[in-house]
Amino acid sequence: MSTTGFLEPFAELGQKLEEDFRRAQYSEAAFADLAAAHVERARLHENFNLAELARWALAARDIPPQEDIEAEFGDPPVTLWNGRRFFVSAIVWASSSTAIHRHAFTGAFQVLHGSSVHARYDFATEHVVSEDMAVGRLKSTAIETLTKGAVRQIPEGDRGIHSLFHLEHPSVSLVVRTHADNRFPIQLRYYPPGLAIWDQRREPAQVRSRQFAKAMLGLGAAEAEAAFSAVLPGMPACDAFWVLEEARRGASLALALKLLERCRSALHPTVAKAFDDALTEVDRRAAIRNKREHVRDPALRYFLAILLNAQKRSDVLTLAAAYAPERNAIESVLAWLAELANVTLLLQAGGAPWEPSIFGLPEMDSLSRDSLRSTLAGSPVLPAGPAPFHEAVYRGQAFAALFRT
Repeated sequence: MSTTGFLEPFAELGQKLEEDFRRAQYSEAAFADLAAAHVERARLHENFNLAELARWALAARDIPPQEDIEAEFGDPPVTLWNGRRFFVSAIVWASSSTAIHRHAFTGAFQVLHGSSVHARYDFATEHVVSEDMAVGRLKSTAIETLTKGAVRQIPEGDRGIHSLFHLEHPSVSLVVRTHADNRFPIQLRYYPPGLAIWDQRREPAQVRSRQFAKAMLGLGAAEAEAAFSAVLPGMPACDAFWVLEEARRGASLALALKLLERCRSALHPTVAKAFDDALTEVDRRAAIRNKREHVRDPALRYFLAILLNAQKRSDVLTLAAAYAPERNAIESVLAWLAELANVTLLLQAGGAPWEPSIFGLPEMDSLSRDSLRSTLAGSPVLPAGPAPFHEAVYRGQAFAALFRT
């Protein structure tokens, strides 16, 4: 297929949607419905080929005006049609997940290649810090598996809070979206259990602050700790959070929480607690993502996606049932836990080979299997006798959702 021919079905989608959007007076309130309907009818997933997309992107001489040229969202994204009020793009995902977020635009997306775990959320605001930050309660409202061809709307504002965990590497999404939604211009990111923050403010002072925080951590944790301790108490809450998050990511959660104590008295108590909870939870999720690269079995990779996205036990069981409907969901989870214990990392200890479980799990014993079965059925009580596997799962941060109701 020629590079020009590759674009034709995407251009046809864009042009037909443009006609309907124009008839709707370019109403942003109408766009998500229109976009989803046109994507459904186009059925572009049926003939999509990732290799053809790559060849076109590598060889095309004349391409549509490109959005997000710095590839801040995707690995990378590529614009396939660009119009007056919206554009059509394919986003390649080499990384496994997106943060929980809402968009400053509306539209629809479709799975072109691969599959994803898709979670939707509600956020109930309890304390507003500024336009940049709020504290509240983030609640999972729906969780599902999206396979090739699935189409979902990107609703406006808080109706569109969601996250995606891409199961195959790479995965590809077709996204049809407005350039902006003037009703909801701020794109927020959400840190469970309850922090909302504007992570795309392009204020030069804030951007440089985050860059210097990262640079200082590269020089060493001690130097960074001294510099951060001197300035954190005087920072606005939003700027302080980004410095603490850079410390967690570039050094350790322990350093981030230590620095939080240095500036806690300068923060509203509700905000300080939200920072503590958010940093701890994002570190748990990061640990799961880092371990995922050592897991090759598709079922176990799916289980890690569940652990990353599920907020409570019922979410875990719903997703387990969706993956293997022929098997009891509790038995699926027990089998996956037992198999995770056998995923090891080859290391050297004292010159001798050592292969520890990447999740620190011993071999599953019969008492642990029985007690975990009871826990997953609704009785979260540790067994009376020795059950080392159950104890390891209960203490392991990665498995927290199994014990939440």
